[in-house]
Amino acid sequence: MARHKQILWAALAAMILSTLWQGYSFAAPSSFPINHDILPLDKIERGMEGNARTVFQGNTVESFPVTVLSVLERKKAPHHLILIRASGPRIEKAGGIASGMSGTPVYIRGKLIGAIGYGWNFSDHKLGLVTPISEMFNVWEEHDREWTLPTVTITGDSVSGDSDPSETEAVSKDVSIELEPLTESIVVSGVSRRAARALEEALGVEVVDTGGSGFGEVPYRYDTALQPGAAISSLLAWGDVSIGATGTVTCSSENGRFLAFAHPFLNRGAVSFPAASAWVHHIVPSIKSPFKLGTPQQVIGCVTQDRSQGIGGRFGFFPPAIDVSLSFENMDTGTTSTRRFHLAQAPFMLEQLLPRVVLGLVDREWGRIGEGTAFVTTTIEGGGMPEGWTWENAFFSSEDVVKKAFEETKNIAAVFAVNEFQRIFPLGIHIDVRITRRPQVLFVEGIEVSPDRAPPGTSLDIGVTLRPYREETETHHVTLQVPENAEGVCEVLVRGGGIAEPEQKSLQQGWRAIQSLKQFREELSAREANSQLIVELLCNGKQPEKDGPPGPPEQLLSEIKQKRKEAGMLKEFGTGYYVEGLLRALVHVRGRQ
Repeated sequence: MARHKQILWAALAAMILSTLWQGYSFAAPSSFPINHDILPLDKIERGMEGNARTVFQGNTVESFPVTVLSVLERKKAPHHLILIRASGPRIEKAGGIASGMSGTPVYIRGKLIGAIGYGWNFSDHKLGLVTPISEMFNVWEEHDREWTLPTVTITGDSVSGDSDPSETEAVSKDVSIELEPLTESIVVSGVSRRAARALEEALGVEVVDTGGSGFGEVPYRYDTALQPGAAISSLLAWGDVSIGATGTVTCSSENGRFLAFAHPFLNRGAVSFPAASAWVHHIVPSIKSPFKLGTPQQVIGCVTQDRSQGIGGRFGFFPPAIDVSLSFENMDTGTTSTRRFHLAQAPFMLEQLLPRVVLGLVDREWGRIGEGTAFVTTTIEGGGMPEGWTWENAFFSSEDVVKKAFEETKNIAAVFAVNEFQRIFPLGIHIDVRITRRPQVLFVEGIEVSPDRAPPGTSLDIGVTLRPYREETETHHVTLQVPENAEGVCEVLVRGGGIAEPEQKSLQQGWRAIQSLKQFREELSAREANSQLIVELLCNGKQPEKDGPPGPPEQLLSEIKQKRKEAGMLKEFGTGYYVEGLLRALVHVRGRQ
């Protein structure tokens, strides 16, 4: 019953993705004057004692003691790491330094030396590695995305004077041990377990599935700046779906900028991810590594840098978001639901995030994985495209209809988010899903053509026999027009949409290029949906006499189909089914006597 349906994504997606998206502007970040004295790396010695500040529960910042054991030198960033041992009742109860403490500021003699960022799994969890604050400042060496901000200028003795580490007795040269970032996990809520696993594969980081229903709408707060040691979350999705990681604020500046995590979130460079305050429910002990269980509370700013030395951003400054809604109907029970969430404005990540999140939502709403038929309507709208674009399609699978249905969503998300013509901003996506476990399939079972011999310019009556799954057959009649220049044998073709679909030859062979967003949408809309019944007449007309070989295929598919429809040679019908099958019949065209 299932079969491969050819669609036109290959040519269109290749054309779009071959051009880099240029929607973002870049600006140099501002200076970073922090309200704290700094102890330079060359002043740090083995045996020094200090304290670190983080949240163990709720949002209260608490201290715990630390002792410097050594300074490690590395070839890659961060180029130095300070080995410490944590102690005290709080650390004992937590089982050691926990995931989520990344970014925890460490002070010696009241001066900031850096933040806890790394450790090792299945080891002594009281040991940790501090990224020096001088290296965390390097986050600001690159330009921010989106925002127009002054240039970073880091001056003063507090961030300079990194001497040759060989002069420091505690330095260990050239460490190549594989380190584990403390915030190595992304917490996902609101999707199915298989969607969480798919997100883990797509993002390349460990994903912790809380099994919840998302955290609901996360409000915005314009007047909040977190203190060093406070819990902070970097978000990819929020609303009825939540995707993000929780760490700790290291320090902030007078102009509202902050540094956190002391290691990368996803290591994507200049970004626009929401930064949220977080509530820590508990630190969960673990043999592998203890971890904080946290929930984002309020969006309070924007993460603009995601680099090896940490993340950086700005309080009170908010990134745009992609708004997504899903309307779901179980056709077997009549139950309906609506889910809404936001995705971070990361166009090149959209094709990885959107289909997996939507799959996970439908899994949860339907409550099963297996055979069935799905009808999916996707609407893309936003600034720069006020008229929007809507695409309807049907899918059937005898094994996993939800997975099959949202393979196409990845392609839609990719080509619109990174189209080469203009930025769609803000971008909104609405997906309407109707699903049933029944095989709502329509089979093409018969075709009769009358007359089977006809002169040019006459009409043909096409009798098409169709049978819904395990029901009685029914015959429908369609009229097609024989063109005036037809001669010889013509072919009547009746098929389900997407089966033996015409190709975009002019694009694939390089004779034409899509030159505007309007034209791009027209070619996408010219594709056939699996729910369509296609009835068409294919003829070889009389060719005008001319010198040389036939010309190249210069027409786009939308132009070809429009001309064939106007000539009465092509009819497309919506059916409300997933249409299966292909049949052919011949018509002999002869001149009038």
